[in-house]
Amino acid sequence: EKRQREQLIVHIILKRIFGEGIRVMHRASGAPYLKYFDGTEENSQISISHSNKSIAVAISKYPVGIDIEEIDRNQLELIDKYTNPEEREWINSFEKEEEKRFISSIIWSTKEAMYKLADTEGLSFETDIKVPPFKHTKSAQYLGKFKDRNASECTFFREDNEILVVSYFPSGALP
Repeated sequence: EKRQREQLIVHIILKRIFGEGIRVMHRASGAPYLKYFDGTEENSQISISHSNKSIAVAISKYPVGIDIEEIDRNQLELIDKYTNPEEREWINSFEKEEEKRFISSIIWSTKEAMYKLADTEGLSFETDIKVPPFKHTKSAQYLGKFKDRNASECTFFREDNEILVVSYFPSGALP
């Protein structure tokens, strides 16, 4: 039921932007794309994310990845599965548990957005997608890396207890 509501809301958003006759399809990798009822594909790139409270949709002429997460989701318990030693050091450099949760949420959400952006099977969150430490407040821009090359522009926003991360390549080129 929750999934159906989310899909309906995304459909309403897309209808307002593109008009009638468009739907979200999924490639073999799971990546969404837009297709008109007449069979033609929309040239815009799309990325979709859901949290318990929110839905985020990014539409761009270039590849884009988006992720929205609640900070209270406990990514801290799983940091060994999705972070590298430098990222764990950054998380552990904070004394307060709240700050550690915040930074681990940023890292997790950034990696999710970058994974969607790359649309490449087999990427490891721990070793292939890297988030260097950066100065953070309610929002920030920073670079993420794929396999120690091609930096992705990332922007995060914090609103109350949620983080939204958008990832894209300024040139539009994939890694």
